[in-house]
Amino acid sequence: MTHVDSVYLFANADFSGRLCRTNLASNTAFRGFGGPQAMFATETALLHLAEECGLDVDALREKNLYSEGDCTPFGMHLRQCNIRRCWEECLSLADYEERKGKVAEFNASSTYRKRGIYGGF
Repeated sequence: MTHVDSVYLFANADFSGRLCRTNLASNTAFRGFGGPQAMFATETALLHLAEECGLDVDALREKNLYSEGDCTPFGMHLRQCNIRRCWEECLSLADYEERKGKVAEFNASSTYRKRGIYGGF
């Protein structure tokens, strides 16, 4: 649960988890301790919210990124918070907006084949 906020400030958050016991031993190496799964769930929720509300998911992400001095729902005050700098550097170094435009252009002109931003541009 301590990773479900990922890199986003949720002003009105109420996270809860449920401990479950199974009759199976874990088949994982316990490297992520559920962190990647929690962050994936958050990204999926943001994408769903953006689609339902007609918002650009990247703008929604950027608007809700943590900033220096923010406090996580778990009481951790962020010092030397580099999230926004990393976001801006990644967008710039990857020519993200240009690549995103090319993907949208390709998808608009193709009925059956579609590409995502992870595609070969």
